[in-house]
Amino acid sequence: MGRLNADAFAGEVREGNIDRSAALSWHLQSNHYPPHPHFMVAVADAAIDKANAGEWDEFVTLPEGVQWKGREDSLAPVYGVIESLHLESFLDQEEDF
Repeated sequence: MGRLNADAFAGEVREGNIDRSAALSWHLQSNHYPPHPHFMVAVADAAIDKANAGEWDEFVTLPEGVQWKGREDSLAPVYGVIESLHLESFLDQEEDF
C-alpha cells in the first residue's frame, strides 16, 4: 500500500500538481512506522537530487543529533537514504536495489 501511495504522489509531483517537499513530508509521515520527523524531508530531497544526478556514492548531511548506521559523523550515503526512506518512486529513473 505504501509503495502505491508513494508512486501516486511522485506522479503528482511530476505533473506539477504538488510540491515535492510536500509529497515527501506526507510519504515520510504516512508510509513509515514510526513516522520520520519533518526535518528528514530536507535529507530526502538532497538524496533524491544527488541520485538523479548519478551521485549514488556521495553523502548527504544529516541533521544534528542524527547518525547513519555506525558512522560517527553526520553523513549518510545517498544510496542508503534512498533505500531506507523508500524514495525510489521519486527518482527520475528507478534503480535496482
